[in-house]
Amino acid sequence: MYKFLLIPIKFLIEKKVLNNVSQIIVFSENVKKELKKIYKKNVKDIKIVNPGVDAQKFKPRSPDKKIIKKFNIKKNDFIVLCVSRMTLSKNIISLIRVIKKINNKKVRLLLVGSGKDLAKFKKNVNRLGLKERVIFTGYRKDVEKFYNLADLFVLPSKKEGFGQVFLEAMSSGVPCLGYKSNNSDVMVATEEIIQDNQTGFLLSDYSIDSMANKVQWIYNQKRTQLKEMGKIARKKCLQEYNWSDFCNKILSFIQ
Repeated sequence: MYKFLLIPIKFLIEKKVLNNVSQIIVFSENVKKELKKIYKKNVKDIKIVNPGVDAQKFKPRSPDKKIIKKFNIKKNDFIVLCVSRMTLSKNIISLIRVIKKINNKKVRLLLVGSGKDLAKFKKNVNRLGLKERVIFTGYRKDVEKFYNLADLFVLPSKKEGFGQVFLEAMSSGVPCLGYKSNNSDVMVATEEIIQDNQTGFLLSDYSIDSMANKVQWIYNQKRTQLKEMGKIARKKCLQEYNWSDFCNKILSFIQ
């Protein structure tokens, strides 16, 4: 009950703050549109600055043998990775159902992260008979090592201000898959980050069948093709999402 009482108060506080600052900086056009829609804010007052990603931490490297052994990852597995909070709002349930739709035991889902709905997801996996195909790691301090196990990174969230994990995957040389925004029930910045069929793949059909078909199609592509996409994604991060540029742009607004 208290949560619902606080929502309008939070809205009023945020609106007050936004109307009394000299400059608003956001990470994406998606957030800029949302501020305009919710708070009726003049978009001229909002500047977009691309965030940065630590390219030395998130980089292509050999898979960690200890992690491979711990989570029983086999040589011929096609690993679909999702790094996320394990909450219903991230649409993880849909991604689990995608794996169920794909009738291929080599396609396995690696879920890295923790959250309030983790137990629900595990029960769902057991109920669907996917215990051998869905791997839960829980919270990890060494999350950067898991990108190097992946053939494809997927974030199925339909509400996302930006999606920093896409940058982490791309910087690690992993092609990504995510949804396009429709500016109503799906509000994401994915298409601002991913170049379709160059650094990853975009979906405008939000059904489980559509994503399952796309993942299966990606699985059928040559691994060398996916690795080449990963190289392009890494290069894009180095050019457009480095910390130095991000810091310099932020400082330019306050000097």
